[in-house]
Amino acid sequence: MEMSPQDRNLRGGRPDGGLPGNAGSSGVEDLLSDRREVSRLRGLWDDAAFNGAPPALDTLTRFLGSDGWDRRFLVAQDPDPLSSVFITCGAVIDEMLGEDVKGRTLRDITWAGCQPLFDACIQAAMTRAPIAVSGVIRSFAKIEFPFRGVILPFGNSRDCIPYLLGAVGIRSGLGDDE
Repeated sequence: MEMSPQDRNLRGGRPDGGLPGNAGSSGVEDLLSDRREVSRLRGLWDDAAFNGAPPALDTLTRFLGSDGWDRRFLVAQDPDPLSSVFITCGAVIDEMLGEDVKGRTLRDITWAGCQPLFDACIQAAMTRAPIAVSGVIRSFAKIEFPFRGVILPFGNSRDCIPYLLGAVGIRSGLGDDE
């Protein structure tokens, strides 16, 4: 499987060229878009799963949107979930978590500000099933990012290492939740 480096730097994702939560899109539109994306990805995962087993890693490119890796990340699982390694992510995830997370274990990069996201990763790894997640990520710079997303396990018996694909949308405000 080839991961295209140029996709990682694309910032699209909205007709107005902005990111979710930026001027030009309302919080309600962001919330509906995030919910649709979570539903779409879970549906794709269900279609690609075989007898309840997660899809093979070579199907991963089907789960990238028009914005490529921009709002996605990939984790290589370990039998000890906290030793799982954060492989790659797009620009929005870099903004949320910091550019230095790639290649580090979840144990190394988990801090109170991103706990909901990585708790969902651990739950998806243990259950081998998609996990919807929402909450607030607080960066080391104390910037808050309300988000909604889904964590999808990948890797069947053909793949020697199971993986987790996370897709996250940044919401424009805390009051948009339900």
